Amino acid sequence: MERGTRTRILALALVLAPVLGCGGEGGGSSGGLFISSNLPAVQSFLDDFSGDFPGGNWIIKEGNPAVDPDQGNPSPGLAMQAGDRDDRVRGAFVFSTAGPLTASVDLGIPGFMAGQPGRAGVEIEADSDGPEASFEIRLEDGVIEFEILGAETDVALAGDADFHTLTFDIAADQTATWSMDGTIVMTVPDFPVVLAQIDLRAHNPSPAVFVFDNVSIEAQEAAADDRNPDDAPPVAVEEFSDDFAGDFPGDAWIVEDGAPAIDGDRGNPAPSLALGPANDNIKVRSAFTFSSADPLTLSFDLATPDLPTDPSDRFRFELERDSMGGCEASLEIRLEDGRIRLEILGSQAEITFSPDADFHAISFSVDADGVAAWSIDGEVVLMRSSFPQGLFRIEAEAHGGGNTGFLLDNVDLARP
Repeated sequence: MERGTRTRILALALVLAPVLGCGGEGGGSSGGLFISSNLPAVQSFLDDFSGDFPGGNWIIKEGNPAVDPDQGNPSPGLAMQAGDRDDRVRGAFVFSTAGPLTASVDLGIPGFMAGQPGRAGVEIEADSDGPEASFEIRLEDGVIEFEILGAETDVALAGDADFHTLTFDIAADQTATWSMDGTIVMTVPDFPVVLAQIDLRAHNPSPAVFVFDNVSIEAQEAAADDRNPDDAPPVAVEEFSDDFAGDFPGDAWIVEDGAPAIDGDRGNPAPSLALGPANDNIKVRSAFTFSSADPLTLSFDLATPDLPTDPSDRFRFELERDSMGGCEASLEIRLEDGRIRLEILGSQAEITFSPDADFHAISFSVDADGVAAWSIDGEVVLMRSSFPQGLFRIEAEAHGGGNTGFLLDNVDLARP
């Protein structure tokens, strides 16, 4: 596996993720933004626009926004603006801005062309006069403007047609942060605790179509630190460890597909779990869950022995939310492409895969600030902030034409 200077990280450039600043054009409300007694309050919300629209989630304030079954991250998504008009929708609920809180949305501009006019945006407001947070993209100016409580940060727009993730975080001490694709753009302290709503909008004139997807709001309880400050720093404790020297699948694993088996002759050291070679797909899943609320390091060793000249197989290792099926972090090796792709919350990095039969150490970690990272052989390849708190499972799978086997060993979950 290539490392060091030959590692290529996919750009996390401040590129896309539109938003219209509060108080911008496009139709403001008179008086208060909402009457809180008439709206339900939520602690968590998620809409990927696969259900009815506007349904019970949204109120159409202007224009004719509609679900596009062919565009999204993944499709469908909410499409706004295809002509000289304003489109705007508002969440049909309120939420408290008491931290910790994370609000996020994915936004893309299919068919983006440099120099075209158009704006789109996200606003988080308590009333028409603020307090507020917003994010605005101005295609004609090539500018992205972030705003929190009147403070603004502008960055240059490097346009593309990809989807990008915009995230607004409020910490337990009410420090507010805008991030895009995991990169922090601005931070402002003392965001007030209020009831708020979220607006999505696009503004004329624009031939561009803006597509919103995966609108999410999640409130979290502040983690209590019950450690004695007079104690020495805690020694790393393994919550789970398997070197595949015992029974398999035993109590630790569930075989969901295919016939994975213990290889008694190979490992780091032997034995290890062999996923292939086989003509069938192979998938195993942890029979346990683990929490991401506290710092963790999940590591494993992986080898691809006996590689053929023209492989078609691939291997995937991912963290999935328990009972939700959503993949929040993954590593995938595609032998035919000669690439390793890593992903955290939609942010991606790729490095070249150098075929060999050696075991390589791979780890995924989350620190006390919620910063997640993938590392290969001790070198960080991808980092992403605001990793969510929740219960997760491990899933490992291999697919292909039966040419190659992947060897998995020393799966370890440790806490500092």
